[in-house]
Amino acid sequence: MDETLLKALFEYLEAVEAAATKLKQKIANQLTRPQQAETPTPETIFNSLNFERREGAHLGEYEIATKTANPTDAWNKALSILEKNQSTISSRYHEEGYTCSYWLYGVDHDRIYRQKLKP
Repeated sequence: MDETLLKALFEYLEAVEAAATKLKQKIANQLTRPQQAETPTPETIFNSLNFERREGAHLGEYEIATKTANPTDAWNKALSILEKNQSTISSRYHEEGYTCSYWLYGVDHDRIYRQKLKP
């Protein structure tokens, strides 16, 4: 093999080894660092949306917030939370102290639904 090629290969392998060592250190630090609990999401994020009352035969009273009737920033925050938690009608999102449960329906996610929690 050409000496220049061998030198280049040697330098490359040294760089890979250094990168692997750094990555191992970062992983070790993550494993030894205590995991922080996620802070609860305040319901005010959802309460800032404009909801319209509806009534259905199966659901009873519920409310809908549409994407077009809400500020983009507030909508995106609420949508992100519901998507992250995979909130559906059968697996609704709410946390302790919430007055309503929230969910998405369909694939477009242009509406957010909510319904009062039963006591």
